[in-house]
Parts: sequence; C-alpha cells; structure tokens
Amino acid sequence: MALTATACTSGQPTGGQGGGSATPAAAAGGPLVASGKDTYSRGLADFSAKQMVQTGIVANGVVGDHPDTTLGNFDMARVKRTIDIVTPIFAAEKKPVRPGLNPTDIATNEFIDPRIGLPA
Repeated sequence: MALTATACTSGQPTGGQGGGSATPAAAAGGPLVASGKDTYSRGLADFSAKQMVQTGIVANGVVGDHPDTTLGNFDMARVKRTIDIVTPIFAAEKKPVRPGLNPTDIATNEFIDPRIGLPA
C-alpha cells in the first residue's frame, strides 16, 4: 500500500490514504511535487532518516551480544542461526538449503567500512 503526497493550491501538503490526512511527507514540509513530478525533499529525507533510527529500522550492527559502531555489517553467528532456522522450513517446502551452507557463502563484510556508522 503506497503512501502518496501532493501539494494543494494553498501550498500546504496533503495526501495519504484517506483524504487530507497528515503523512510523514506532510510533516516534513518542503516541496512534494515539482513540475508534475514527485520529488524527494531534504526535509522529507531528514524526517525519514530520523524515523528509521527512532523505530530501530536502521541501526549500527550487533556482533555477538554487543552493539558495535558499524553500519551494515553482518554478524556471522546470527547469519548461521538464520540458516539453522530456515533450513527445515525450506525443506518442508521441497526447497532444501544446500548441505553445508555456511554464513560466508551468503554474506560478507568485505566491502563494509567499519569507520562508517550512526552516531551513538
């Protein structure tokens, strides 16, 4: 279900899924429609980033039981637990996981820069 936003003639943002209800885009302010094409304003980007951090959708990594300061890295023990959980599920669906599948077969931290992370 998509959430849409447009600017009405008063210049105030409107939109959403049921009339003029407030949307995250409306709360962020800024131009929501330019020249008939949707735009992604700086205000909307800032609002979205803040919401993702506040709700925990985006966070620095967790290695073992301890948070770390890196954004986007994999904890191979968690990947292994995921493989262990889904293996019988996929087998029951007649889509077995490759025998001996290791976390490093499906995930890597090779291209992750450990200096990049969200502020504490």
